[in-house]
Amino acid sequence: MHPDAAPDRFFDVGSTAVNRLSAEHVERQAITFLALRDIAHQRRDRVPGSILSALDAVVQSSGRICGLLFGLPHIRQWCLTLREFLVFNLGAEGVQERLDTHAAELRRLLFSSKIAAHRDDGLYETLVVHPNGSLHLPGTGQMLVYGPDCAGRDVRVGFHDGLLEGGDILINAIGAAELWTTDMLVRRSGSRVYAFPNEDQQEIQRWRQLVEEYTGELAAHWAAFHREIPFLLKGIIAVETPSGETHLSGTFSEVPGAIYLSWADSREVIKEAITHELFHTRLNLLIDHHNFDRTLHEAEMFWAPWRFQVRPCIPFVHGVYAHFGMMLHNHFVSRHCSYSNWRSKLATHLIRLAVAEAQWSTTAAHLGVPSLLLDVTARVFEVARQVFNENLPDLTDEFFVAIAGERGEIRRHGVRLSIPERVESVERYLKQLSGTLVPQ
Repeated sequence: MHPDAAPDRFFDVGSTAVNRLSAEHVERQAITFLALRDIAHQRRDRVPGSILSALDAVVQSSGRICGLLFGLPHIRQWCLTLREFLVFNLGAEGVQERLDTHAAELRRLLFSSKIAAHRDDGLYETLVVHPNGSLHLPGTGQMLVYGPDCAGRDVRVGFHDGLLEGGDILINAIGAAELWTTDMLVRRSGSRVYAFPNEDQQEIQRWRQLVEEYTGELAAHWAAFHREIPFLLKGIIAVETPSGETHLSGTFSEVPGAIYLSWADSREVIKEAITHELFHTRLNLLIDHHNFDRTLHEAEMFWAPWRFQVRPCIPFVHGVYAHFGMMLHNHFVSRHCSYSNWRSKLATHLIRLAVAEAQWSTTAAHLGVPSLLLDVTARVFEVARQVFNENLPDLTDEFFVAIAGERGEIRRHGVRLSIPERVESVERYLKQLSGTLVPQ
């Protein structure tokens, strides 16, 4: 498929529509919310009234408001945390106070959804300022800043003439998304300690310019994916690049639609990373409602060339899908950017996907992998082979370099791995693949 003509069928990996999957996700989130509300009322003698009234206020809201609320990335994290409180920790010390805080967060999200739904004047709510002195209203494209001295205080927030009232306004809309760096409900440390810059006009503006540039390039060269952006990208959490590293990006399933990104000297690196993370989100929409066997999450099975280590099945498939997205980004978009090193990147992504397919095709069927994953990966590898063959005459030198690089990484890392036979089979495959590139 020529990179200047990318019909939907070429991109329709999984044979599904992201907007439909997003609607199904919202429905499941609503069902989860209602179940938690029932549990809270069943235990009302042990639950503060603030959480009960906040839950009831959502149920009493219109369908449009609820649809926007349950479409926010924040609400899944909120529900997961409430479940931990209600089911496992209700009697623990300090939980009652934390439930009061949790109720305040739900009031904030509901108020945001009311503004986004109707944009009516005369909306008011008493909200609590975050510990960092800010107050996000996700979905409105605006936030309020108060300063650290106001952290934890109740403030009266209003909406009038299209703008928030009650604090210093920052317009944190960045193209199709919002900047949520200081929004406490979508921030999490994960497995490492992050440093978060505070939003200011300069920080917001540089992300706004980048996101608008990114979506503009998608619209011009990859329209099918551009149409999915409103469903996949809701917010960006900017993080400081850790010392000694050039770039950081991440996605957490608890906050679908929010991605973590650090700034980089190369804007192309950031834009490719956005696609990488959005493909993680896209795959999560495809598989989110499926419960996979624990061994698929934990048992080391496949050499992941992007990690230089052996990975379990589900993380391996996530890596395949995310790198498939980066491959398509270089194939469709980056090749049109004069400053992009797209030839080398495209060759590397295609070789790594070929390595992944070589392992998957000989192993997955024997592992009892669910048909959903088999179908998704089959389509991914089919498209990757097609792009590989189309670029073979032009990128042969880059393919040779990429293969040599992968073989070098295997020699450097493979001796320390728990499944040496897996690495040895990949080494043999790369040698064979290199031979096929030599003209006969």
